[in-house]
Amino acid sequence: MGCSALDLRVLRGEFLDGLKIILEEEVVSGFGSFVDAAAQTSLSGKLFRTMEQTFDKTTVMDSADQMQAIAASSTPVILDLFNGVERSDAAFGPSLSTLSDFCFRVATKATALHEKLRREYLSGSRGPTPAIAKLGKTRSMYSYIRKDLAIKMHGTQNFTQFPNGIGIDDVSAGENISKIYEVSKQPSTSFYVRGSDEHDQAIRDGHMQDVVFSIFV
Repeated sequence: MGCSALDLRVLRGEFLDGLKIILEEEVVSGFGSFVDAAAQTSLSGKLFRTMEQTFDKTTVMDSADQMQAIAASSTPVILDLFNGVERSDAAFGPSLSTLSDFCFRVATKATALHEKLRREYLSGSRGPTPAIAKLGKTRSMYSYIRKDLAIKMHGTQNFTQFPNGIGIDDVSAGENISKIYEVSKQPSTSFYVRGSDEHDQAIRDGHMQDVVFSIFV
């Protein structure tokens, strides 16, 4: 659904902002004694670009596995850096243990951040419209679907590992799509839709058409 795509895009941006901070901290902690500040900044930038690409390629993975894959993608970049650094003896540079510890810390912190953001977006603690500040004219439709129709971001059951089975604690994406479709073809009479909190919500007749029209004004 389009609204979920918008939410995921904003969540992705927040996660990447946080990942950049994690990398900057861990590069200093793990490799600060081996390279100067300029090299640390350069390394952080290269690692971030590599990890961003890996993040986008591994979206079908579970969160913890995805973060481990992201952290592991840093290894070639780090090895390339230290293979090219001028050094006076063979002992210069981080050990494999240091590299492994770096990957572990990045993966652990990234997983915690990713899980925190997913929980906040799915639980509604960021409000019903977390992506609205990033939208233009489509914000009215986004707000209508998220607030008036009470259609939340899809994925809660997956996040909680389906504790009571599929379709028990939340409606399916198909049901939400059907709700929007039914609203869009309602005649000019009052109608009701069932919100995700299982309370009937009255939606003013003609509202859907008004919202759509406002996008093009």
